[in-house]
Amino acid sequence: MLAVRLSELSKGETVNHENTVLRCDRRYLGTILTIQLGVLTIVAVLDLIFLGAYALAGVCILLAITAAVRWAIHRTYRFTLGDDVVRTEKLFTQHIDVRTPVEKVVSVSAYEGIVEAIVGVGTVEISTASSDSGHATIRWPHVRGHRKVVAAIEQRRSYSDEE
Repeated sequence: MLAVRLSELSKGETVNHENTVLRCDRRYLGTILTIQLGVLTIVAVLDLIFLGAYALAGVCILLAITAAVRWAIHRTYRFTLGDDVVRTEKLFTQHIDVRTPVEKVVSVSAYEGIVEAIVGVGTVEISTASSDSGHATIRWPHVRGHRKVVAAIEQRRSYSDEE
């Protein structure tokens, strides 16, 4: 019944009977953080050597801190795909738990950026029917096997439509 198999997912993801738990891919997050910190370090050092302007180096340090905080936040995201619910949890500063019944899912799509494509991850966007005017969109960033996750959600959606 589950379209996404454990062997096709990255480490840290588990399948528990009827639920699939996913997280942002650690390898992608580490790669992005390394690239960002490397570029900022090079800019700060070149600035100090050639221009001697401490302001630009200070800005680079603040951007590096921001990148590290963003990395820490994304490490705490957890996404659960159940038989009847799609759940998004963000656990960094406060527990944010968004549960959406599968029958409320209107559309599911996946896309990937350049670095995501190189590392083999992507972002899943889930558009849901909202009681407000329009739709609410849930984003699951940097998920390994993102196309298989979309297929699993679509399969569950079609299954819930048949009932």
